[in-house]
Amino acid sequence: ISYHAAHNDQITRRTVAPIAFWRSGGELYLIAHCYLRDAPRSFRVDRFRSIEPAAEEHPWPDNFDPADFLRHSFGPWVGEPKRIILDFPDYAAAYFDDLHIHPTQRLSELSGGGVRLSLEVAPSEHLARWLAGFGAEVSIVEPPELRDWVREIHVGTYKVTIADAG
Repeated sequence: ISYHAAHNDQITRRTVAPIAFWRSGGELYLIAHCYLRDAPRSFRVDRFRSIEPAAEEHPWPDNFDPADFLRHSFGPWVGEPKRIILDFPDYAAAYFDDLHIHPTQRLSELSGGGVRLSLEVAPSEHLARWLAGFGAEVSIVEPPELRDWVREIHVGTYKVTIADAG
């Protein structure tokens, strides 16, 4: 495939072994083993610039489970999961009661009012931008780099530094 990576605005040619399709946030992704990175990756389908069959067969990796691959993702980015701890004001509790954000989410009440949302996900640009939408209504307790990314989004200095997701 010829693939346009939005994070660095570059087009790369890759040989991939398609494994599954996945929809996230209204976008369609291909989960595939990428031979350029020698690892599974997710590719947003609308970013394909061209597709051509490979000259030779490239088998799927043995025992690859797409559900396991996506287990700690928040949106299309996968990576090493971290504990994410977010504090919201008390009026936000009802918002999260009915909203299933991630299978690892846990809600708890804070002693002074408010609600704590805990997740085990890979920190990502998608997560940082989602949190930036809450403005001052969210306090990012952990991890500190996620707090920094959201602050940089708000002040306009954020540059994508997250490893190539595709």
